[in-house]
Amino acid sequence: MTPWFLETSFFQNPYPVYRRLREEAPVLWDEHLGWLVTGYAEVGTLLKEDRLSNEVFPMFAGPDARLPAFEQTSPFWILYRDPPVHTRLRKQVTSVFSARFIRSLEEQTRLEVNTLLEALPARADLVEMLGMPLPALVMAEVLGAPRQDLPLFYRWGHLVSSLVGAAERTSELLDQADAAVAEMNDYFGRLLAAPDRLVAAMLGARMEPREVVSMCSLLLLAGHDTTANLICNGLLALLNDQAAHTRLVRQPDLIDNALEEFLRFDSPSQVAARLVREPMAFDGYEFEPGQVVNLYMGAANRDPAQFDHPDRLDFDRPHYLHLAFGHGRHYCVGAVLARLVGRIALSETVRRFPRMRAQESDPPREKNLVLRRLQRLWVDLDG
Repeated sequence: MTPWFLETSFFQNPYPVYRRLREEAPVLWDEHLGWLVTGYAEVGTLLKEDRLSNEVFPMFAGPDARLPAFEQTSPFWILYRDPPVHTRLRKQVTSVFSARFIRSLEEQTRLEVNTLLEALPARADLVEMLGMPLPALVMAEVLGAPRQDLPLFYRWGHLVSSLVGAAERTSELLDQADAAVAEMNDYFGRLLAAPDRLVAAMLGARMEPREVVSMCSLLLLAGHDTTANLICNGLLALLNDQAAHTRLVRQPDLIDNALEEFLRFDSPSQVAARLVREPMAFDGYEFEPGQVVNLYMGAANRDPAQFDHPDRLDFDRPHYLHLAFGHGRHYCVGAVLARLVGRIALSETVRRFPRMRAQESDPPREKNLVLRRLQRLWVDLDG
């Protein structure tokens, strides 16, 4: 019998499954996955829990995986580090990846968005022609990378993110993803010879060259998928709700609230894994060292104990409550950039194509346990 988390129906729409799990208990043990945490209060609390470790690599790849490039790089990915290393790296990165720096990207981002939108045919796949290329274009600007290298960014991002969240991991996928990380390390190492933009700033912040190389690869990978999924999931949710679509067309100043509601309603990243590092009691359960704790932000963001009518798109909802970007010390370092790019992409698309319609209400999704990723989003731009 196929486990529930490998069913195609789960990838298409996980929210009924989350509801069933949460109603059974917001904290459950699963023999395949470990602890499943689906309640808003529980997820929010455990995201800040010091007795849970982020150092889950290479656990996610399986006990027998051999990933030499990952093993060289992951010690400098803040995503997989605990204090004090995490504290030092995050302080250095946030000192240069600041709100001021990100605001400086707004004009160029708007230009990139409108260039992509102007090139759309009457019937277009917005995954291929907007969601995927836009974050890569922005990250090329951020990192000072040549635009002709964008196909490399797509390939690396797809391979590595597919490994991290893959429902089924083959030896071929492991080898390809590790080779992609090795290629990224070499590529960003060469960028250090003539640093620009954020790379130069990180070197100026006295980060070690190998730390800068690893941080470049992490920003590319994490920023690309999160932003692409935000844009495409948000557009699909909007096009599936005629009243919300009409309202945003007529009231474009609602875009900031709409953006936060899209993040809550269909979160780009659904789950964060933690590793128990010391015995601990939580909510009446005993967590043992070495156990995996899966914190389902996607489920927490649909918890009716926190959100009235959680399965409804509501632009009037208090938008600061969702957990789409995490919570606590591991709150997404790229959240401000993802919001900037997402806001511009969504607002400009709605403004330019107010009669746009989706050709499918439920397009196929990637079989990824972490990322909520569409395979395609075909639309008719003029209805």
